[in-house]
Amino acid sequence: YAYITLRAGGRCAGTKNELDVVNVSVISNPWLIKSYNLVNPYGLGKDGNTMFVCDGTDGLKVYDATQPDNMLQIGHYTGFEAYDVIPDGGVLLLSGKNGIYQFDYSDPKNLSQLSLIPVTI
Repeated sequence: YAYITLRAGGRCAGTKNELDVVNVSVISNPWLIKSYNLVNPYGLGKDGNTMFVCDGTDGLKVYDATQPDNMLQIGHYTGFEAYDVIPDGGVLLLSGKNGIYQFDYSDPKNLSQLSLIPVTI
């Protein structure tokens, strides 16, 4: 599977804000499995069956991606703008408007913020 975020309002003049799941088992003939509505999507990361999606001004969303055609949102964290993530062995690095965050995701339904390195751009 390939996971793709589409964001409206950018240089490409897109009109959708969504996460698309594409089956790429036949690389010469990929097909859309399902689209999930988002608010302001940016980057994403996946560790096993846990999917992290940065939804810009709507924060971070966490999904159980065991079934790509029926992913369940298991967490939504707001109060910051989220742009990109790197999940690595239970620690999530997240870049946002206010800096670089670290979250413990050993329990994906209950992320715990470990730190914030403030960065202003």
